[in-house]
Amino acid sequence: MAFLNPFFLFGLFSLPIPFIIHLWHRRRMRRFEFSSTMLLKRAEKGERAFRRLKNILLLILRTLCLAFLVLGFANPGILRRQSIVVLDNSYDMLTKSGEHTLFEQGNKIANRLKAKGSKIILSSGAKFPSKCEYKKFCLPIEGISHIITKAGKLPPTSGIKLIGLKGGDNFSIDSLFFTPTRIGIGITNFTEREKNKLIALFIDSKTLETRLTIAPYSTGITFFPFQNVYAGSLKIEQDALSIDDVRYFVHPLLPELKVLLVGNSRELFFLKNALSPEEGDSRISVEISPKIKNPRNYDVLAFSSISSVYMGEKTLSFPREATRLDDFLTLNWISNTHPIFSGFKFLPELKKIKFTRRKVIPKEGKVIARFSDGTPAIIESASGGLIFSFPLSQVGEVVLSPLFVPLMHRVAYWLAGKPIEEHNFIVGERVKFKVPEFKSYKCIGPSLTQEITPKIEADGIYICIMPETPGIYEIEGITKFAVNISSKLLPSPLKIKETPALPAGRKDWLNLKKLFFVLVLLLLVAELIIRRF
Repeated sequence: MAFLNPFFLFGLFSLPIPFIIHLWHRRRMRRFEFSSTMLLKRAEKGERAFRRLKNILLLILRTLCLAFLVLGFANPGILRRQSIVVLDNSYDMLTKSGEHTLFEQGNKIANRLKAKGSKIILSSGAKFPSKCEYKKFCLPIEGISHIITKAGKLPPTSGIKLIGLKGGDNFSIDSLFFTPTRIGIGITNFTEREKNKLIALFIDSKTLETRLTIAPYSTGITFFPFQNVYAGSLKIEQDALSIDDVRYFVHPLLPELKVLLVGNSRELFFLKNALSPEEGDSRISVEISPKIKNPRNYDVLAFSSISSVYMGEKTLSFPREATRLDDFLTLNWISNTHPIFSGFKFLPELKKIKFTRRKVIPKEGKVIARFSDGTPAIIESASGGLIFSFPLSQVGEVVLSPLFVPLMHRVAYWLAGKPIEEHNFIVGERVKFKVPEFKSYKCIGPSLTQEITPKIEADGIYICIMPETPGIYEIEGITKFAVNISSKLLPSPLKIKETPALPAGRKDWLNLKKLFFVLVLLLLVAELIIRRF
């Protein structure tokens, strides 16, 4: 119980007043003279017991009346805790279990709990009831008592009862990545058995197929040959949840680049293989020379020494193997607004790689990445080139990482003045493309056509859109882009927060003020009745 006007509780100090009055009346005695007191003594015996009981009852009634009056003015109330049930309506609740989906089963359970007085909310924040949505699982409020979701999706949480619903076997395409010659696809097996799945790549009218064996509760990776494909989709065999069996993709038609690597072939081996792999057809042609020759004939220049370097706007420089300073540093800060890293979805993985820092004396420029000790890792020079403070010419975590190839391609195209734009997004993510002029553009997507008015920003004119359905979209006359559901569904660790005292007027606040005043009136009536006897 809580009080909204606790100041009135000081009135409880007045409770001794009825006792004082009672004792005062006992001291007041009247003297009467009778010729014989024998009859009075007999009558007094029974009357004294009744009068004592009557006085005690009146004393109790007056004390309670005064106490309830004070409590009524203090405005008491009781905080009622309502049972809050979260029904998961993220896309994986469409997993079939027999004839019904998990969401349909959960909906029935939620309606039974609602009939018992529970409040039902959806994990997406939408109003109940609702269909499933292509949104991440989240908890919109705290103080939850039950969660209805897919079995095994959430870890056990103290204070919350998880109602897990079991569905059929499920596989999902969780990742997609490009190399100069191949498309990589990651498929997760959510079952407790090893499975062999058929995977198909659809490009225009062509279809490529392969089979992949995936261990229980693990992710398998397979590759398809890549020949400058612009748009397409990947699909696995249908299972209990068909939504995550498809992955759409759009890869930009990258222009051809000519790169000159200045130095010896040993120092430039890893960079050359990253930009132009020997086993495939890359859009980047690489030439190695011991000295600079005709720099205007090349889109990008790269040097393995930064001591005497031609620092132009299309230059990449990194140190030799000498002058080692520190080993096993990581990148604790990367400028995600810089065109090289903007839209690069592997930044968290990039920050886990261990680097070897070399002695680099940076010229004037802008630091776009820093090591964990605070020193510059990547610097954009005043003339527009890039200086790396770590070598690319020795075996290490950097050059052996699967991120090395896509990162070097982004660096090369940015130095050439043709940065790689991101064309693959997740549902609910903001899509932004630069357009040449301010006019209405038509966006054509799955089951919709929408007119979009661009916005003028400091560095140009942009189109912004936030698609809510997976598929391939096209901004007419500009570009295509793909939208997929997110495979990252687990929320942050669940926490139970105690509900604080709520002000009057809230639905879960039961006000007892009127009850106490009614009790005061009943006590006064009872006192009047007792005093008549």
